[in-house]
Formats: sequence, structure tokens, C-alpha cells
Amino acid sequence: MKEIYKAAERAFLEIPEDFRDWATVRVAEYFLQFGPNHGFKTPKGRWWGRKIMDDWYHGGTTPLSEFARGLFDGFNFNFEGLENLPRETAEILVVNQPNTGPLRGNWFKFLVNYAVAESRGRLGNYEACWVQGEISDSPVFRNTPIGIQKRRLSRMINKSCNTILVGSSQKDSKNPIIEMRRHLRDSGVLVICPEGKDSAVLLRGKKEVGELLLYLLQRTNIPIRPAAAWCGGTNLNLQFGKRIDLSSVDVNGGQKVADLAMIEIARLLPRDRRGVYQKITDK
Repeated sequence: MKEIYKAAERAFLEIPEDFRDWATVRVAEYFLQFGPNHGFKTPKGRWWGRKIMDDWYHGGTTPLSEFARGLFDGFNFNFEGLENLPRETAEILVVNQPNTGPLRGNWFKFLVNYAVAESRGRLGNYEACWVQGEISDSPVFRNTPIGIQKRRLSRMINKSCNTILVGSSQKDSKNPIIEMRRHLRDSGVLVICPEGKDSAVLLRGKKEVGELLLYLLQRTNIPIRPAAAWCGGTNLNLQFGKRIDLSSVDVNGGQKVADLAMIEIARLLPRDRRGVYQKITDK
């Protein structure tokens, strides 16, 4: 059995990369169209889904804010706290990663970018920039055909959407910290997810993400604001909170920063979605 698997793996890797990439994009599109709770609501949504997949494959630029209305055609956007966002100055957003309804996977990012762009009147540096870890980095899948293609798709998406990829193994990858600080100096909005993976309810924020937030705060003095996204029927909800006070956190407080950020995100979510932070926010 092992020999059969190895032979199939070799055969797969001998297929030209361009064709493998095309097949990967088409499979991803099929899953997006027909996967559980993934389906688009209207033919217009499906058309936009096909378009963004084609752009990813061909290396076209896909500003997330420009695709949101088309992809989520038939859904209602429900924003709260949008008036509190700065229109012309830099800010760091921390947001949860929902995995329910049309917001699951990376699709909630389109909603966030649309809200930020609208709040800025689509003027200046209005396209929020996301910080994301390397995909398929698990030792189980790293060198398998599935792992290889997931990473290739991830890099196609990140290049197309101008995402800052942290932990990339590519030798020619740019220094992510430099890229983050450059975007903030350009009065941009940087978005970071403390959980590191998607979930129906909140997971505990990661220490290393807290350390990154603390580093950026100390080097740039850019404020950090929580945001919470969730799906309720045909409503796509996104609520922005007040800026988080981290003045009391010491230089070694990575986990504390991650938890403080997640607690503020939890306060914006319905109680049954607050996960490990539910009891803390009930006090």
C-alpha cells in the first residue's frame, strides 16, 4: 500500500506545475460553490467567485474591498461602530476568525476590508492589509501533494491580495515586519487574527501573536482596535469596538496582550460565540 501511495505521489509531482495550479484553483472553486455552508447565494455571487479564482490563478490583483458586494450578493451587511474608525490615520485591527456560513475560511476578510474602505470613503490607503501565517505548515502534510498545493494556492492568494505572509519558507519573501511598518507609516490599516485558525467559537489567542502586537505597539505607537465578525442567517455582522488600552502590559506580556485582545473581541460577539472567553466577559 505504501508503495502504491508513493508511486501516486511521484506521478502527481511529475504533472507540470501550471496544470496542477489550474486544477487546484478549480477544485477550490468547486468546494466554494458546493461545499457545506460555503455556497454562494445568487448566480451573481457565483460569477464573482469564478472571477476571483481566475484572478488568483493568473496573478491578477484582487483588492478584497472591491469583491465583497459581488461575492456576498443576496446577503445583508450589518456594521456597527464604523463611525469610530479613523479615516486618515493608521490603525491595527484584531479580529476573530469565524468558520460558519459564507464568512468561513478567509471570506470574512472581504467583509472587513469592505467596511474599512467604506469608512475611509475609498480615499487614500483604504485597502486593509492582512497578516497571515504560512498555510499547510503541519509536518503531516508539509511534503505531501495536498500540502504542497495548499501552500501554492495560499501564495497565489497572498500575492494577489497583497497579504503579508509570516513564516514563509520562500527565500525571496520580504521581511514581514518591515512590510507591516511600511503599511502603517503609509496611514494604512493592518489586520491581525490572534487565534491563528478559524473556529465556530473563540479560541485562546496565541502568545506569539500577542508578542507581535506588543512589538508593533512599542515601535509604532499605533492604536489597536478589536472587531468581531459573525454570520446570522442572511446577515453578515461586523462590529468594531473601542481601542484597547495596553499601557499596563510589560515587555514580556505576549500572552497577556493576546488574551486582552481576545477578551475585547469576545465582548462584541453574541454570548454563545465567545468560547473560552465567555465566563471572563460575563463578569
